Amino acid sequence: MVTALLLNMTDLYVEPKKFRSKEINEWIPSTLNCLKFNVDGSSRGNLGSAGIEGVRRDSNGMVLCLFSLGVGIMDSNATEILAIRRALEL
Repeated sequence: MVTALLLNMTDLYVEPKKFRSKEINEWIPSTLNCLKFNVDGSSRGNLGSAGIEGVRRDSNGMVLCLFSLGVGIMDSNATEILAIRRALEL
């Protein structure tokens, strides 16, 4: 009975779920005398709670300025544009 149970347990084995790994984008430093911001905007759903963020680094990778804030309810396209606008204002 125990042997039959052990043999049947191998039939219950399920392959572990394979997770997709996030693509890691390499940061490329800015050239001298050039401003470079990396920005992002996102929302929860097509029209949902949204936020923007951005960072400015010098050519050595040192953080000079950053921002992160909630912007209310909007879609993800609008948040991307708003993040760019905020970076230009700074």
